[in-house]
Amino acid sequence: MAAMSRTERYALALALGLFCFWAGSIGPIEAAGRLDDLRPSLMLDHGAFAAAAAPVSSTLAPGGGAADLPWFLAPLNPRNALLAVHLVGLSIGFGGALILDAWLLSWMVRGRQSQSVGTAFELIGAVVSIGLLLLWISGLGFLILYSLTDPAKLANPKLWGKIGIVSILTLNGFALHRWVMPMTLKDVHQPLFSGATLQARLIGLASGSVSAASWVSAFLLGLLKELNGRIGVLDIVHCWTALLLLAFLGANLLLLARAGFRTVVPAHHPSGLQPS
Repeated sequence: MAAMSRTERYALALALGLFCFWAGSIGPIEAAGRLDDLRPSLMLDHGAFAAAAAPVSSTLAPGGGAADLPWFLAPLNPRNALLAVHLVGLSIGFGGALILDAWLLSWMVRGRQSQSVGTAFELIGAVVSIGLLLLWISGLGFLILYSLTDPAKLANPKLWGKIGIVSILTLNGFALHRWVMPMTLKDVHQPLFSGATLQARLIGLASGSVSAASWVSAFLLGLLKELNGRIGVLDIVHCWTALLLLAFLGANLLLLARAGFRTVVPAHHPSGLQPS
């Protein structure tokens, strides 16, 4: 069996870390309960199968019982299928975004990146796009399901807040792939945004900050079920804006600190060499 690459190890460690953070934040008992909610989509519940399959059995096999039906005709809860797609999309989208943000922060601090990271950047960016696509598929599926089975859930402001955030992520992702990433990955051996104009740097930092704030907001809104019916759309906008400003301010301060270090330190360095 081939050894795992560094990128694969990072992705696996991040996935395990996110799972542990999620389970720890809501408690192991609650986490086990939520995972158990997915069980009907992943394995057969024989107790529920007998009751759920009885009407189908009488139609397909007159005079027969539920036991006459094969396992693959067991009725599944469509909500669980949508939830599984939603969790996969959030996991790979948010996880990939965290990896990219970690690499960008490392690039800001070190002043350079390896060529392998530059190559993996585009690959993980594509994975994040797949995660967004899965979020759209599951999100639209939930809207259709709720409109048919429980229209009252459509009045939940948190639902529309998440849809708005995913819309922002989609538009921002287009801008990242179309303009920011080509400018950023032009030369990974140089400091981040080296040679770029001030306007281009601000656009790049703003786009990265929007991505970070939006993914964190989407993750927290999906995690905190206690906010259902308690938080309004305006509250969500305020929280998202605060995260955005914090991310943008932090990124600018880090970039300015690194630029100041590269400018000031060589003049006083004993060897006269510019630190790497």
